[in-house]
Amino acid sequence: LGIQTNFSSGPFQVTSTNQLGFSIFTRTEARALSNVDWMVIAVSYVTGLDFRGFFEMYGYVPSVEAAAQVAGFGYNAASQVFCLSTAKGYCKGQGFNAMTLPVDGAQSWPDETDTDSDQEWDYFDQDDDGDIMSDAFETTHGFDPLNASDALENADGDSMNNLSEYIAGTLPHDASSVFAIEQLVPLENGHVQIQWLGVPGRLYTVWGTDNLSFDFVKLREPEESLGAVESYVDMRSNITESFYKVEVGLP
Repeated sequence: LGIQTNFSSGPFQVTSTNQLGFSIFTRTEARALSNVDWMVIAVSYVTGLDFRGFFEMYGYVPSVEAAAQVAGFGYNAASQVFCLSTAKGYCKGQGFNAMTLPVDGAQSWPDETDTDSDQEWDYFDQDDDGDIMSDAFETTHGFDPLNASDALENADGDSMNNLSEYIAGTLPHDASSVFAIEQLVPLENGHVQIQWLGVPGRLYTVWGTDNLSFDFVKLREPEESLGAVESYVDMRSNITESFYKVEVGLP
C-alpha cells in the first residue's frame, strides 16, 4: 500500500485538509499518517463507504485516530469480499465485478473450471459454455449448459433453433410457441399501431415498407422491453398499405 501527496504545493495543492476527508487532522498531522491510515481514510472518503473492516480483513489496521476519522463520516460499511483476479490482471477484465467471494467464515473456495475459456470461472459465469443461452435457460429446458452445440439444435422441429428461441423468448420444446406481431390496430388519420408481446431484457426494433419490392426501413430504434404488450405507432398519415416486421435481439 502506498499513497503520496503534498498539502502545500504541486498538482495536489489544497487549502484545507477537509477537502480530502482529513478534517480532524492538521496538515502536519495528516502528512505524518502511515500509508495504511492514508489509504483507509482516502478510499472511504472518495467512495462514500466505510472501508475500515475491509482493510482490517487483510491485516491492515488503521490507527485509533484514523478509525475515528472514518467513523465520523457516517458511511455504510463496504462489503467484506475477496476479489479474484483473472488472466487479464487484477481489477481488470471480464468477470471482475462478479468474481468476488464473501468473507463470512462459511464460503469455500470455488471450482476454477472455465468451460468456455472466457476468464470467468463457471462458478460465477451465467453462460458456462459460451453459447449465448444462459445456464438457467438451458437447465430449465433440459439442455446441457456445458455443451455449446445444443444452441444450434432445434428441439421442437420448427424453423427456429434453440438459440433463436432463447433470444425470442419462446418455448424451445413447443413448435406452436412463436414470436410474431400480435395485432395491427388502425388509428385516426390513417396511423397504425403495431403490437407484440415483449420479453423483459430483450431489444425490439420495428421495420416497415410500403412495397415488398423495396427494402424495409427502420421505423424505431432498438428499445429494451419491460415485458407484457409492446407497441409502436406508425405516425405517417393516410397509410393505405404497409408491411411491418419486429426484430428481437439481446442487449
